[in-house]
Formats: sequence, structure tokens, C-alpha cells
Amino acid sequence: MAKLWKPKHIRSIKIVSALTAGTITTAAGLTTFFTGTTGNTNGIQAFSKSLTIAVPESTAEMVSFLGLDSSSFQNAELEEKPFDVGGVSGTLVLNDSEVLETFFYGTGTAISTTFRRYQPGILSSAGRPDVSILIDIYDSVSLKTVSCVLTNAKITKLGDIKISGPDSHFEVEFNAVCLPRDFYLEITK
Repeated sequence: MAKLWKPKHIRSIKIVSALTAGTITTAAGLTTFFTGTTGNTNGIQAFSKSLTIAVPESTAEMVSFLGLDSSSFQNAELEEKPFDVGGVSGTLVLNDSEVLETFFYGTGTAISTTFRRYQPGILSSAGRPDVSILIDIYDSVSLKTVSCVLTNAKITKLGDIKISGPDSHFEVEFNAVCLPRDFYLEITK
């Protein structure tokens, strides 16, 4: 029987400055690399109204050759293509208006001692910052866990910032992508 995952099973979503190369090892579960010991004190933990995890895909194309095979079909082989990028997208619910901007635009420009200004296209010489993202999903009844981590990821969309409802929380749509080598998916046995 298939496991039905529900939104209440999302235990945490964390976004931090990119973990250093080699931080993710097979010594422990993925969530352990997002504790306070990683040196990423500038991270955020958020709630989400919607979330989509895009696992890297790899297509295969048929390459036809001259002649027939032993079953009288066209001679052909499947050619595997490289994996494409992994990603995550969704709507985060935040407790402040200025949270993801430094992960998308960089440090911004200090305006006096009161304001920080962000402007699309103005980046430091280092470019857009890398981030690491953890999505941890847990069902306390079946004790099943699914964890997904993107390291060296780039936030590619920092969408509309909405103040929603009478409780006035901030919502922001976002997308992030990473290379296949920086995408980790961990499932309990």
C-alpha cells in the first residue's frame, strides 16, 4: 500500500548559507548537517503553504542503427542523457519581511544605519550567494522520514511578497535549483 504524505508531515524547512564542500557525508542522517554546529548562524527556518521537490531527471533517447535485430525489430539502443538540475519551489510563510533577500540578492547596500537596499542585477563580484536547503518530512505514526537537501543551490526566484490574512504574516514564493551532484534524497528503511 502506498504511503500518503500530508502537509502536516513537513517537520522543517531550513535555508542556510551554503554548507562547505564535503560537509554531507554518509556518517549521519541529512538533518544532522543542519544543526548549530555547521557554523551557519545566518539561516532561517520557515513554514510553507506549498512545496514541490523536483528530483533530478534523466531521459533516454532511442538511437536507431541499420538493419534488424534477432527479433526482426529495427536495430536500436537507448542512449542515457545526463541528469538535469534538482530543485525546490513553494510558498514560504515568514515572520519578517527581510529574510530571503540576502540569499537571493547578496548583502545589499547599507543606506545610513537604518535601511538595507536590494536591487535586482546588482551583485557583488562573487555573484549570487549559494545556499543549502533542508526539507525534512516525518510521519510520527509510521515513523517514516523523507529528507531532501540541496547544497550549493541558487535561489532563482524570489516572487511576490504578500501580507495575507488578518494575522498579517509574510508569504513569499521562491524557487531554488542545484546540480545533480548537490541533490540528496534520504528515505528511512
